Amino acid sequence: MRYHCYWLFGWHYGLDEVDIVLDSSGRSWTTSQSKSSNTVYTGSRLPIDAVINHEAGHYLGLMHVNWEYNVMGDSWRHHHTNGSTARTYFGEDASHGSRVLYGSQNSTFNDVSASHWRRTGASGEYSSHGRVRIRNAANTATLSGITIAGEPGYRVNRGSTVRPEFTIENNGKQTHNNVSYGIYISSNDYISYSDTRIGGGLFGSIHPADVYTTTIPVTIPNNLNPGQNYWLGIIVDENNTISEVSGSNNRAYIPIRVD
Repeated sequence: MRYHCYWLFGWHYGLDEVDIVLDSSGRSWTTSQSKSSNTVYTGSRLPIDAVINHEAGHYLGLMHVNWEYNVMGDSWRHHHTNGSTARTYFGEDASHGSRVLYGSQNSTFNDVSASHWRRTGASGEYSSHGRVRIRNAANTATLSGITIAGEPGYRVNRGSTVRPEFTIENNGKQTHNNVSYGIYISSNDYISYSDTRIGGGLFGSIHPADVYTTTIPVTIPNNLNPGQNYWLGIIVDENNTISEVSGSNNRAYIPIRVD
């Protein structure tokens, strides 16, 4: 970054230029949004857009953040993912920080979203991120884990009540109240309205200054096939009452194995 700072009847300062240099020595980058290319999913390459989003945040004046799930922390693990596509994104925290620094645009901007990543702790200035979990009915323990199609999943019992965890964000400018959501069971990793709905409800308030990672109680249907893999998913703003700039980021999943 190159700045200017001088005094002429008062102080004048600003940012003149920012260069982002991606080091290829010892690293293998990908511009693809496919999970099969991304090293935090089933691929072997680093997502170049994650780094560009993070460094562009510095260009705007954002610092590292370690107290919540955000792109200015562990940007490698900051995606909206449904089906075969994993998209890095700016997110609630960076959007809110940018508005604090520069103010809000006059036009309407609404965007709620769901992710299967969460903050797990802090590593120096950076937040650490990991996949969301499935907890027991009392929310006191995490269920037994299993790898499904190369991704972390959980074993569940038919007829049992479990608590899948998801991260919900409001990337827009205003608080949304009574936001609908649905919980679905799918035979694949793409969550859609054509899947089986097994629960749902309302988020009372989603504020544009707080990342919201929560667990939601739901009962696993008795008619699922034992020994089979399924995907437990969420669709936020299920009834499409919010006029969003994008609805493609409203869905997320967790793989499960039915016992």
